[in-house]
Amino acid sequence: MQKNLSWFLEPEFADEVRKMHRLVGNAIAEDRHIVVGTGSVQLVQAAVYALSPPDAPEPMNVVPAAPYYTTRWALVKDLEVARRMAEFVELNTIGVSKESQLRLAKILRSVREACDATAWLKCEKEADCGSFLRRQNIMARSGKRFGAGPEYARISMLDRDEAFDLLIERLLEIQ
Repeated sequence: MQKNLSWFLEPEFADEVRKMHRLVGNAIAEDRHIVVGTGSVQLVQAAVYALSPPDAPEPMNVVPAAPYYTTRWALVKDLEVARRMAEFVELNTIGVSKESQLRLAKILRSVREACDATAWLKCEKEADCGSFLRRQNIMARSGKRFGAGPEYARISMLDRDEAFDLLIERLLEIQ
């Protein structure tokens, strides 16, 4: 367990965030620092604050690409950037409600415990793996919906044995 960077980050919430990302596989949460905020806008502002030079003579212009992030928390690799982001959140709102974090931890736990098993496939010769698999009568969702590239697709693995056998059969028929 990593040491929290801010006094207002609930350990139970941080633990559930790591477990959820590990289960879903959409982000690396281990060896990352969790910065919690009141919402995604505040976290983006905190990142701009943390990445800005402290002695800049004038404000910086920021033009980001379309972000892929999860609302309410950020996973930050660099310790100093994470510290400055947590400092911004603390100065901006005097922390984040412990009650909100505990409620969200409970929701994440419920979702994680009820989450269906999934498998990720990568199509080597198809530009849109999800569409390709659907044309093969395999229910799949494009990786684009989960922050991955279109060459990836996600399929559910939680079904009856007959459905799993049919999936394997259809995969083996693909030339």
